[in-house]
Amino acid sequence: MTPRQAGSNLVGEKYEIKSHKISDDYLDVYVVADERGTYFEAQAFTPVAEMPRELEGLRQARRRRMRRICGSPNFADEFEHDGRRFLVSRVQRNAKERILLMDSFAGEILTDAD
Repeated sequence: MTPRQAGSNLVGEKYEIKSHKISDDYLDVYVVADERGTYFEAQAFTPVAEMPRELEGLRQARRRRMRRICGSPNFADEFEHDGRRFLVSRVQRNAKERILLMDSFAGEILTDAD
């Protein structure tokens, strides 16, 4: 993998976006790979201060989610990119998930985070 190729989707200076899994209210979830080809899940949070005050329940839920991720043993990295906070987590996959991912990424070698 060469994440610095022209047109790559590089975030956080070392992760390449491989797919966009979920787009929800003020949150996006991506599959990303580092320079070694290790795959992670990256959750991109819109700053809570930019969320409408009418959505206070959602604002509090996002804060709790960020604290949970940062406190998880799978938490791997954190960075800011384009005004959003990215929280990166290691993902453990079973054999079936690996096969499905390999099919979707045209046979690239997938490795779980150490």
